[in-house]
Amino acid sequence: MNLIALRAGVIWLFLIGLLPLTHAAPITVLNGDNGTFHFLDNVSANSFNFPQGLRQTLGAVDVTAGGFAGTTGAYIPAPAPGTTITPQLFVGAPSLSANNFTVSPNLYGRSPDAAIAQDGRWLLGFQNTGGGTTDYAVATTRSIAGATVIDHPGSVSISGSGFNPTFNWTLPSNPTNIDAVRIQVWDHQRSVGVGLAGVGGAGIADVIYVSGKIPTTATSFTLPVDANGFIAPTALPGGGQTAPFQLQINGLYSLEISLLDLRDPNGGVGLPNILSRTRSIFDFTFLPQGAPANVFLPMVNLAGPAPVFSFQPISVQPGQQIFIDPLLAVGYDYQTGQGNPNFRTMLLPTGVGDSMYELYLWQNGQWVKVADVQGGQEYDFGDGGVDRFRILGIETSAGLEPDNPTAFITGLTFVGEGVFSGTMTAITVNVPEPGSLVPVMLGLLFLLRRRAALRPNRRG
Repeated sequence: MNLIALRAGVIWLFLIGLLPLTHAAPITVLNGDNGTFHFLDNVSANSFNFPQGLRQTLGAVDVTAGGFAGTTGAYIPAPAPGTTITPQLFVGAPSLSANNFTVSPNLYGRSPDAAIAQDGRWLLGFQNTGGGTTDYAVATTRSIAGATVIDHPGSVSISGSGFNPTFNWTLPSNPTNIDAVRIQVWDHQRSVGVGLAGVGGAGIADVIYVSGKIPTTATSFTLPVDANGFIAPTALPGGGQTAPFQLQINGLYSLEISLLDLRDPNGGVGLPNILSRTRSIFDFTFLPQGAPANVFLPMVNLAGPAPVFSFQPISVQPGQQIFIDPLLAVGYDYQTGQGNPNFRTMLLPTGVGDSMYELYLWQNGQWVKVADVQGGQEYDFGDGGVDRFRILGIETSAGLEPDNPTAFITGLTFVGEGVFSGTMTAITVNVPEPGSLVPVMLGLLFLLRRRAALRPNRRG
């Protein structure tokens, strides 16, 4: 690794004599191939309100003294060779977010829109003005010229009750540019970065675990948690490892599956070695005893006025039952994706309120109640099936308890072979059009109240 430090005393000589003799905290940047990163990032829908879509992610994994010592960062396109690097180059430049994640406490980064960001190298500038003086450091990223987009994994599911669930997924078709897989776990009970600029500065769920290199031949991963709920440690960028950290059986977490195109296919899966990746994020809670053997997880999108649970393509067969698992709300709209086979049957859970629900179907341009349905009893829509249905009747006492993120696991079968890539939208009142997101739903209130109790905001 290469440690560099650029001090302002060399650059801003005209300030000498005007400043006290006390000094700011010296800045050191882990630089070069082991410290800075720049990669193409395909971001899924998520409950963090990260901008989804194609981004470029850049920054440095270890900057000391870090954000909580007053260090700020910014980035500009790398200037032409021979350009004199001065702090004035960064005046008015976009800022880097300081993040104190458990797995990377001194990380600075940003993810601009890939359509407006350059593929070439970036120059990162850092400054600290503590003690009445100013210290500076700079570092440079590598180019991502030639990086290609990686599609998201499909059929993401969780199986196994308790602290050691296994997550399963399928790779995109023809994954020629995927060298490895990496797993991250986000903890919504912990908020990091409060009081600082940028995404982390607005307060966001903490990253508490990062896996090592998972080969592409392995399409499953078992969470490494002991019987007492302590998750395995993660190596820190600056050396050492994370302290023991205990998970909560009723906690709210997110699984991030990253499919990686590595700069060095034989190297590790740290950020500096990534050329392109997916950021596929799925919220989950630990399954209770007696849960179905395999439950498919959604991507959770809170960007709109109601939470939408979107499922990556899941292969289905006629009569084959699958189970899907969003966070608990007080009602849901279920809808197939474009080209999906219709729903043939549904099986709603028991143990949520009184286990009695109201079934609505879309008829003549409006929702019409057709039946009261008992949890645990399969309901058949008939040979032709339906492409959407609505469930109401979940008691608000069950749906709005902020300390009880109980899963609402629904079993579905389909009329034909194909894939399911549909959505579930949390609802509590009727809406004018199927899938409408206009009302402020109580399901959203539950999610927002829970997250508000855990962190003050999401991103800047």
